[in-house]
Amino acid sequence: MSQRRSSKLTVPASGLIARNLSELRVVIIDPFRREVREAWIADDWNEMQYICGGGYLEFGIWINQREPLYVNEWAHWPERFVIGGVRSYSGCGVIAGADGRSSGKRKSAKVSVEEIRNVVVFPSTA
Repeated sequence: MSQRRSSKLTVPASGLIARNLSELRVVIIDPFRREVREAWIADDWNEMQYICGGGYLEFGIWINQREPLYVNEWAHWPERFVIGGVRSYSGCGVIAGADGRSSGKRKSAKVSVEEIRNVVVFPSTA
């Protein structure tokens, strides 16, 4: 399977193939590139913080009442995204799965990239 490697982030070129038990499938909302994409990352809070721009991660909203969207608590960039027509966040967001038991354990996201593309808007920064 071909891959692109960007810094700490490994992005599969195609397919949802289980790669490693210590990796999670996440959906990244990136207002800097104005795109929503899938990625495989290490099951590590530091990895999620890196994607969101450092600082502290903050819970944004539940996606489909089962998967949390995490954002950077201190982000103040002009690049933003709006999800569901209501909530606006600065910087990147990461959607990961949850085990549903309040244990803090993450699982691979099940939501499709297309489903998120349909509810995300990238407002103009000009």
